[in-house]
Amino acid sequence: MPESSEHRQRLSLVGAVVVVAGLVIGAGIFKTPAMIAGLVAQGQIVWIWVSAAALSLIGALCYVELMSRFPSQRGEIGFLSNAFGPRMAFVYGWSKATVINPGAIAMLAFVLADYWTPILPALSTQGPVIAFLLVLALTLLNLRGLRSSTRFQFVLLTLEVALLVAVSLASFWFSADQPAQALATAQGPVNAGLGAIGLAMIFALLTFGGWNEAAYLVRDLREGSRQMLLVLVISLGLIAAVYLLVNLALVQLFGADQLSQKKAPIGDMAELVLGKWGIVLVLTVVTASILTSINATMVVGARATASVAVGWSRLNGLAGWRGEDLSYVPALIFQTAISLGLVLFASLSKEAFSALVEFTAPVYWGFLTLVGVSLLVLRRRHPNASGFRVPLGPLLPVTFVVCSAYLTFSSLRYADSQGQAWIALVVLAVGIVASRFVGHPKPDLPEA
Repeated sequence: MPESSEHRQRLSLVGAVVVVAGLVIGAGIFKTPAMIAGLVAQGQIVWIWVSAAALSLIGALCYVELMSRFPSQRGEIGFLSNAFGPRMAFVYGWSKATVINPGAIAMLAFVLADYWTPILPALSTQGPVIAFLLVLALTLLNLRGLRSSTRFQFVLLTLEVALLVAVSLASFWFSADQPAQALATAQGPVNAGLGAIGLAMIFALLTFGGWNEAAYLVRDLREGSRQMLLVLVISLGLIAAVYLLVNLALVQLFGADQLSQKKAPIGDMAELVLGKWGIVLVLTVVTASILTSINATMVVGARATASVAVGWSRLNGLAGWRGEDLSYVPALIFQTAISLGLVLFASLSKEAFSALVEFTAPVYWGFLTLVGVSLLVLRRRHPNASGFRVPLGPLLPVTFVVCSAYLTFSSLRYADSQGQAWIALVVLAVGIVASRFVGHPKPDLPEA
């Protein structure tokens, strides 16, 4: 990933938006509305989602300042390296390259296989094979280049958002012609305590998670970091609008009490409003959602792996990219090899695989907290750096740090309650050991 005039920015504003939105609008929105409805009063549900959108925007603004005032072609890896040193950055990059991103790819591939195998009984025992072939197919798509993968992303994201909006609007029309039975039911807790509100915020923020990966796209944007503010604002605006519309439709149709009992609230909404066609619609939305998430994770994951590799003398072979199509071939192949290995691991022990992926969340949120802290550190070191600055002094960056730290604590406490906190510690420990064998760190790359 060395700097070269040959690397020409080819990612448009729309392309970047569909990658970021595809990362965020994933499986979470199909589960968390019911979980949140069981924690807070009905009138608080919308405010939970609005607050999560606002906090995500605060985090996005912090990232834009890092990209603008303290630019790095290596995204979060570069920010952490500049603030805390290359070995700290390597441990995070190692975690992303070997567990977090490949694990998400493998897990989503299995989820999609699990959705389809009941419909196709002949494939009921072929889940691992389907997941394996799906990862290979999307890897081949990404090897064709950034343009091919973003076109694919655009088509699927458009389909996903259009169908979610359509079923939500249809549910408003449907509920308008029905007795107010849903609203007559209990409307969730009347006085939700701070603990319940905090837990509801965690679920909502997790559903917004993924926007931070935009930091790895800055090198591919036609206008670099200057365009990133617009990318993140549009992406989060689109995501928030879809999430709010879906939740308003669910509350209008079911009421908080019924909604909290739903295992598949969007599926139940579609089936109630559209009958048997609702099942087809939901399956289509879920398929599009999972495919966009896998594809977007591959796009940013390969760039994250290359960002780690370029900083170390013995890993530079993973940092290469190919011509104008911007395929990070070595990093993409490495990522796919790990993903396929995890698919095989999951086929042998799906419970152990799920634990590996699920209980590395404290690592992710812990380093996201450090990225927020890195902004405060770099501000102090370079007070006169020019570029976009988050308003209100340290208030908004501190808010982002506190929220990320709370999510770190909550995910660690949950992992500990399941007896699996050791997984996050092992991932960190292996990364620390690996950092001793990757050669000498190289200076960070400024943005061109």
